[in-house]
Amino acid sequence: MRYLLAGWFVLLVVPLAGWCSSIQASPNGESSKTPAQILADVKAAVAKAKDCHVFGSGTSGGTKLTLDLHLRRGKGGSGRISTGGLGFKIVRIGGKAYFQGDKAFLTHYAGSVAAQLFLGKWFEASATKGDFATFTPLTSLVKLTDGILSGHGKLAVGPTTTIHGQPAIALIDTTKGGTLYIAATGPPYPLELVPGKGNTGSITFQSWNKKISLAAPKHSINYAKLVAGK
Repeated sequence: MRYLLAGWFVLLVVPLAGWCSSIQASPNGESSKTPAQILADVKAAVAKAKDCHVFGSGTSGGTKLTLDLHLRRGKGGSGRISTGGLGFKIVRIGGKAYFQGDKAFLTHYAGSVAAQLFLGKWFEASATKGDFATFTPLTSLVKLTDGILSGHGKLAVGPTTTIHGQPAIALIDTTKGGTLYIAATGPPYPLELVPGKGNTGSITFQSWNKKISLAAPKHSINYAKLVAGK
């Protein structure tokens, strides 16, 4: 699990899976391919997908990460991220990012007085530079998925199984543990990531291509001007 989570932490500082075709659809042929070919096909399918809901949790280096993100290709995403018990909501639309920290997050980064003042407030910042730009790749469907799939050990194709009612191929990391389940019908989208021994949590990919809506929070505070005014 940790090898698939590692990409997230580099960028930061892991139900029912949606699919385009029905369960009765013909196999997509991925089970007969090599692990490298399957992984390449997964990345290619994700690159063409329009929308996805990614959620779950995992640990890396003893730190817990949870996320619940609705992502739209080429536009951004929205949801919630928590790492080490510090959580915040995030919305990214193009080159702008919006953040709303919980009390623990604000207290940790700004102090208790500022936490009381800004609790419940949204901040607007650049999504491409500055303090918050590190987080915004998590709202990119392609970059997030690539990060999750990076850093693996030796891979092996496991048996075809069923994940949340969907026929799926198991792609197993025989070196570091962890299994990625991939749709065996229709586009080979990732469906679920489960950890190896000694790790907990899982990541689910669902609602592929079910359109999501993104809207900028109202009355947001310009973070750059706030910092400049100190």
